Amino acid sequence: MTDAWTILLGPLAAPECLRASRRGWVIWVRMLPALVAGLVAFFVLWFWWIGQQFEPNHQPFQELRTALTIIEGMMVTFAMVMPPAVLAGSLAGEKERGSIGLLLTTRVNAAEIVLGRLAGRLSQIAMIELASLPLLLLIASLSGFGLVSTLTLIGLPMALAFGGSGIALAASAMSRRGRDALLFVYLIMVLILLAPLLSNLGLTEAGLVSPFVTMSLLTWNDTVEPALITSAAWTAMGILGLVLASWRLRPSCLSETDGSRTRRLARRRVWVPPMDDDRPMLWKELHIEKVGTLGQAGKWIGGLLVLWLGLGSVCLAGVAAYGYFRPKHSDWTDWAIQQSSIWYGGSAIFIGYLIQWAIGLRAAVTISSERERGTWDALLTSPLNGVEIVRGKLWGSLWALKWLVGSALLAWSITFAMGGMFWPEFAEQIVSLVVVGTFMSAIGVRTSLRSATATKAMGITIGFWLGALILAYTVAGILCGVVALLCVIGWLFAIQAGLTTFSSPPWFPMTFRLGIDLMVYTQYIAGILFVIAETRLRFDRVAGRMTEGKAAVAIDRLIHGIPMAPVLLDPKPKTEEPEVDGEPAAVSPKRIGRASANWRGEMTR
Repeated sequence: MTDAWTILLGPLAAPECLRASRRGWVIWVRMLPALVAGLVAFFVLWFWWIGQQFEPNHQPFQELRTALTIIEGMMVTFAMVMPPAVLAGSLAGEKERGSIGLLLTTRVNAAEIVLGRLAGRLSQIAMIELASLPLLLLIASLSGFGLVSTLTLIGLPMALAFGGSGIALAASAMSRRGRDALLFVYLIMVLILLAPLLSNLGLTEAGLVSPFVTMSLLTWNDTVEPALITSAAWTAMGILGLVLASWRLRPSCLSETDGSRTRRLARRRVWVPPMDDDRPMLWKELHIEKVGTLGQAGKWIGGLLVLWLGLGSVCLAGVAAYGYFRPKHSDWTDWAIQQSSIWYGGSAIFIGYLIQWAIGLRAAVTISSERERGTWDALLTSPLNGVEIVRGKLWGSLWALKWLVGSALLAWSITFAMGGMFWPEFAEQIVSLVVVGTFMSAIGVRTSLRSATATKAMGITIGFWLGALILAYTVAGILCGVVALLCVIGWLFAIQAGLTTFSSPPWFPMTFRLGIDLMVYTQYIAGILFVIAETRLRFDRVAGRMTEGKAAVAIDRLIHGIPMAPVLLDPKPKTEEPEVDGEPAAVSPKRIGRASANWRGEMTR
């Protein structure tokens, strides 16, 4: 069997799969989809049993199809989000570290290198997807799915994972940095998710590329053909990506090492204000680090999105206003409202996800990029403490994407004002953008503090986004289900006591959707506070200021207390240590203030 895999995928496939299977994070990550699928199956069977107690002929079509959509949707989401996170930096990261050239001098060719990376990373995705497969088969059999439909349910996530992996490897092989490849792949993913909007222009077949559209047809209507077309399209994209990666890997690596391409330094073409003495770290993030943080790919992607959201929504608003004030062209108003509802109201959730990814990815490179440039050690030796550094990185990540966030808010507000979005949907998008965006900024800074490279930090941040999304909605669903159960039990006791009858429905404190939203965003807010507090408390240890073990650090703090923040020592030695206000001058507040002012003056110059 090993020889067959070696002949098919090359000699690197087996060691890559063996190394990938020993990653500890895979075991923990695969517990999440298994737990969610188990809870979904439990609640469906439980509601089925309750329904039959009230009505013996109850048919749980709605419950089973909802459960099938949730489990299949979770597998599809994992298959789209995780492969780029683990593969986009696999080849580009090797080029950044300079080790890909040594690998190309061995007896393996470029295709074997690409297939080896594909096999290793896809084995991790397969282990995560297989955790929820038994429960998917259980719900599918209870729903009456046949053999072809069940195989399509299994094959759709596999095709998506393969296609996303091929695109990620192609982008990684041709990109100079892993972060550029990751941004490019996620942009392609968002464009594919927005493909159903092209049906408004007459391109009906374009919507079949989006997996969520065909997945809904499969799980609710048992329609197999669109899902098969989607699987075939993504498989073709994966094959094309592998061919392109194998073809361009060696020329791309050679062009990086022969000096034919020189890296252009980012230039600030705008005026930089003087440094703020009160918040120097925030000034550094806003006016220095924003240049080239996400590279040219991030700049072009953000610019196109800002134009589409801001300028497009304003143009549609102008068309609607023209039709409103010109009764002869009143049909223009209806057309503008319809287009705004389709382009901005229908895509609001995906645009929100993209902005959340952008905030998290921007925050994930704030500290790891400092390590790559060799400036992190110099920053740690400055008088800035951990709170100032973390606060500056956090707010800088949010403020750097102000134009993208503002254009999205403008587009949604115009769409809501014209009637293209309902109030609950509009409010949910605003709250989600603010709360989840702040959460992603905090997570990005924390992973960037821990990770050695920017690409690794970006991949971990996207994994946290996906895990937090699934976990938050799972916990919210459980809690809302428990509250609903208590309300039903109270209603049954009220019937027993003669206070009400079966004809009156049970009372619930709020709608299920409102309860889900409140619980989800409450968890996100709690997560923000926890991540920020944990980062501030453990900053010195994670950042590298404290190198001893936990026991040594605990004993040192017990004897000497918590160490003071680093200060700039006077380069001129003195024989006698004078006192200032009764304290040694080396640790006096005035001395520390002067040292901090001197350091800030050096940075300004």
